[in-house]
Amino acid sequence: MTGQLLSATVGSIVMFKSPIGRSRNESCFHSLNFKDLIDATKEHKNDFVSGAISLLREGIIRLNNYVIEGLVVIKIEPPTTVSLDVPCVVEKIRCMKPYTISWNNCLDYMTIKDFHRLAKACSAPEDTIHYGYSMNWICDVKGACSLTLSTGEHFEEVMKGTRSSIEMQYRVFGCDELFLSPPIDNPINILDIASRCMASMMKVFPSIGLILHCS
Repeated sequence: MTGQLLSATVGSIVMFKSPIGRSRNESCFHSLNFKDLIDATKEHKNDFVSGAISLLREGIIRLNNYVIEGLVVIKIEPPTTVSLDVPCVVEKIRCMKPYTISWNNCLDYMTIKDFHRLAKACSAPEDTIHYGYSMNWICDVKGACSLTLSTGEHFEEVMKGTRSSIEMQYRVFGCDELFLSPPIDNPINILDIASRCMASMMKVFPSIGLILHCS
């Protein structure tokens, strides 16, 4: 599409384009499943870009075939605001009887009560599945972001534990020979990733000790 990564005639421009002024750590790699990317990278002699391109081409070809067969119809609507204050837009969505609706991180900009009202108004009479996520900003839930952790002399040990946790993830996914350790990233993200990993492990192995402690 943009010629920045590869040439193609169909696909999603936003999956490839990196607008001027945007952070360089946001790229097409963020649109790919991590495990699939690792497998594809190994199939292409540990070349991440070649592995990513192969996955993206597969997805583009699959979507293109769906469109040609009439299984997928893509409609581009003018920019608008999806809000209860714009009932005509909400009604238009509802009349489409959507099976799924993706909200991105719109949840961060309204109360849960207001979001539920809006989601219900946009839904089909039954069985609409809603997807969304919240960013790792500080909100009302303590522990959702590493910035809510207690600070002090112990924080050096917290970071060591964090790095060990990420190294363990590398080994589990079989990609410890592909990535640098510790990863080159914002320390906040590193701590949040490790916290999420330990929280997941606690569900599987309740007896394991937590590396990070929230106050």
